[in-house]
Amino acid sequence: MALTSASSSPVIRPFRSADLDGALAANDAVGWSGRRVLFDYYSARDDCALFVAEVDGEIVGTGGATIFPGAPPTGWVHGIVVRPGQQRSGLGGRLTEAAIGWLRARSVGAVLLLATDAGRPIYERIGFVAGERYGSFAWPTAPPDAGSLDAGTATRPMQAADLPAAYALDHAATGEDRRAFIEAFASSGWVATCGARAPGAAARSSLETRPRAWCFFALLLPCDEPPARCVYLRRTRPRSSI
Repeated sequence: MALTSASSSPVIRPFRSADLDGALAANDAVGWSGRRVLFDYYSARDDCALFVAEVDGEIVGTGGATIFPGAPPTGWVHGIVVRPGQQRSGLGGRLTEAAIGWLRARSVGAVLLLATDAGRPIYERIGFVAGERYGSFAWPTAPPDAGSLDAGTATRPMQAADLPAAYALDHAATGEDRRAFIEAFASSGWVATCGARAPGAAARSSLETRPRAWCFFALLLPCDEPPARCVYLRRTRPRSSI
């Protein structure tokens, strides 16, 4: 009679460089492709951490955490992914708690994340509360046709001279200092510019006569969610793990 061994218990642990191919495959399995640039960025920084869920030597899930400076700093949980065959097993919650634990050990204030409607119940069970809705967008590969833009508005690749305006607009929208993150991806980003009229009121006084980046996450930064509507969630007090 042939015998088969049962699968070992899932292990949540820090990401290692040898995990990259398995981590990317796990992301590909849920439709999150082309994420190598993000793994390279997060794994190289002291203010970021990556985690994996491993079963019998296979990477079946990933998650991450990032700190942005402030008083106190803010912490973001991101990239919580579990392979379809391992979903609804608690791994998403365990990866989230690993990221939260890393952030709390570094004295962050609020812990934030973006959640799809499918993932929202997982995060609410461990103490997150809903805030505003976000829209996420596919990374653009070329500027839009001129006819699709408002009069006086144009798009072009981001330049170093745009960074101060991008920093200011992002800070006005989020209250966070995310300059390092913005700068890291600026070389592959796009900005939309207009003349004296601001497309949004967020940073009008400081950017009135300068090129401005708007729809910032759509045009500059790769989003950690596929194109979808996401909910901004916030957790301010630690809760026990699930």
